[in-house]
Amino acid sequence: MRTEYSPLDRRSRADARRAGESQKWEASLRLNVRCAKAIEHAIECHSAGGVLESGAAEEILERYGFARVSFVLAGSLNRHIRNISDKVSDWSMSVKVPYDPKYTSQFMIHANDPLLDAFVRQVWEARQKLGLYGMEHCAGEWGCEDYQDRVLLLNADGTDRNLTSLKEQLWYAADGLGCRPENCGCSIRAVRLADGGTEILDRGDFAGVLDERYLPDWAAEKLAELRTPQHQQPEAPSGGMEMT
Repeated sequence: MRTEYSPLDRRSRADARRAGESQKWEASLRLNVRCAKAIEHAIECHSAGGVLESGAAEEILERYGFARVSFVLAGSLNRHIRNISDKVSDWSMSVKVPYDPKYTSQFMIHANDPLLDAFVRQVWEARQKLGLYGMEHCAGEWGCEDYQDRVLLLNADGTDRNLTSLKEQLWYAADGLGCRPENCGCSIRAVRLADGGTEILDRGDFAGVLDERYLPDWAAEKLAELRTPQHQQPEAPSGGMEMT
């Protein structure tokens, strides 16, 4: 798969205009429209008897990349009531797409709902082959979980970060207003389990709380360290001479 794609502009048209970058935004919109048409064509060509053939998403992902394909799919799903599975519906809401119906309607995917559901799942499978997880690996109901003291999964389907492995996705929610489910848009002080790096991230940057079934051993060890109160951690030897 290619490593460089035309940049996806996740902003609303109004935000792009205020930043003086309307042309950049419009170029991204045109690609979104092409991507949507390509997905429609792929579903039509790779389905028979109401079943989507394996590999239907591969060419589209190669041409447009995970970020744009996920954005376009989510934009087509999360503003309309459709006959799709709860998991796919929740996933679509976890990918931030501006509420800008005049423009998001331009890249609406017109396809049979179960086939579109199956296409999304093929995108998930392709992402997982790269060693990355998604909302399908999270526990609980999306948007309703308290994140405090939990392992969070950075949303690979909704970020412009160049994620290359699961180690970049797993974070520990230390504290912050964004830990509470009612505080959408607020921040969380999060610790990256792989190296202990701390960042302030938005609640919406995460796909959710990782299901413990998928927690790697190395991450479980780091989590145990973070959850151990400082006074319970073994003291390092001072190296000084003992007084008698």
